[in-house]
Amino acid sequence: MINKKQFKFSLCVGIFATIIYAIKLLFKHKSVFSPLMTLMLQTGYWYIIPVYLLVIFFLDSSICYLCLRVLNFGINILRERYE
Repeated sequence: MINKKQFKFSLCVGIFATIIYAIKLLFKHKSVFSPLMTLMLQTGYWYIIPVYLLVIFFLDSSICYLCLRVLNFGINILRERYE
């Protein structure tokens, strides 16, 4: 069963983490990815950058949701044990 509050929270955390990651990637000095991203834009492979950020978003939000579910499960086990 999907907890809607946890799902919304994990999506928000995923969006926030992806935006922070993209900003760090763009403004990093001496970045390896900066010339690579420019080359991708010039050669017509511009769609790789949004796909990469989308994958990072899904990974971040999935990890956050999984952690929240495990935390919720642990709290429920402790609550049942001590009641």
